[in-house]
Amino acid sequence: MSRHALHMGLAAVLVLLMTRTASQQSSSETATHHPDESTGATMFDSSKVKVSIEDRIAIQDLFARYSQAIDSGNGNEMVNNVFAPNGTFHDPSLCLVGSAEIRERLTNHPSHVKRSEHWPNNVVITEMSPANDRAKVHSYVFLVGPKGIGAVGTYHDALIKTKGRWFILDREVYRPGEIKLDPRCPTDLSTIEP
Repeated sequence: MSRHALHMGLAAVLVLLMTRTASQQSSSETATHHPDESTGATMFDSSKVKVSIEDRIAIQDLFARYSQAIDSGNGNEMVNNVFAPNGTFHDPSLCLVGSAEIRERLTNHPSHVKRSEHWPNNVVITEMSPANDRAKVHSYVFLVGPKGIGAVGTYHDALIKTKGRWFILDREVYRPGEIKLDPRCPTDLSTIEP
């Protein structure tokens, strides 16, 4: 399968999933969170979360900007248009706090778009503040390369809306592999997925 055909197929699947997710979330208010009895991880019920179509599209756009910035090594985009100035990024291998660390460690590389790309999908807004300026989002991500899907994981995001624009305040990433602990990012990533 050609890379173009793979991208077109993935794009079609993502559009269908986003449409389905949007229609499921359109009649909601606030999410209910409850622990999964088998793992202790917090589960959510997004059926009551109300989100305007404008916010939903802006959050989808934020996730696209993140993916393109990390894949192309675009530090300016990442710190000016993706993460809030005091934002954090936490995955099993590192904890980054603030714009300087995010720029240096997340985007300090040449573009690798031709070798691998981040594809977020199944984006579910699990909470929205009454003022519509803070949100929590859960989504899946896979890393796609020339040979297909190379890795999978999930994003657990706290977002903030400033001057009408959404930014990532905190991104916690679950993916299989060894988890390095860092007191600046205290969440135990092994507990965030059921």
